[in-house]
Amino acid sequence: PSVFRPHTGGAINIIPVPLRRNDPSSPWCYAASLSPPIPLDDDDDDDSAVTLSPSSPTTTLMPPGSNFLATQVWPSSRVASNIVEQYMDPSWTVCELGCGPGLPSLTAAKSGARRVIATDVDELALEMVRAAAGEQGFINNHNNITDEEWEKQRFVTKQFDLTSQDTSLPDAD
Repeated sequence: PSVFRPHTGGAINIIPVPLRRNDPSSPWCYAASLSPPIPLDDDDDDDSAVTLSPSSPTTTLMPPGSNFLATQVWPSSRVASNIVEQYMDPSWTVCELGCGPGLPSLTAAKSGARRVIATDVDELALEMVRAAAGEQGFINNHNNITDEEWEKQRFVTKQFDLTSQDTSLPDAD
């Protein structure tokens, strides 16, 4: 696992989760892990002994207001990702509502969707999606472009609450 420090605070361990475990070209997303990383202690000859690295957190600190369940890859997202991969039309704009770590959104981008909008109410989940999308080359660094340019990107994330009457549903196919 790697340590991820969201802008909202805290420190969580994240692991990359591929759609297909034995395929390096498979789309992937990040998922949070409650377990701390446990590297082997190289100073000890006993290979069974493990110690925590002083630099790694011993506890996961979720940012305030975050939902750990929104950072997990659920079986339904794997099924949706397989269907998206199989039937994706490159002319489509795909909007995933309640994306969590965004595996179907990232699969749509990898499969050639014209545009992808990944939405969730949880900002931590959206940060994880942006990190994975950036590492896979689907987005540019948001810090270097205006909000208007960000909205025109091929892959965007938006905070969206289905229960709110103050937001409208993003346009998609």
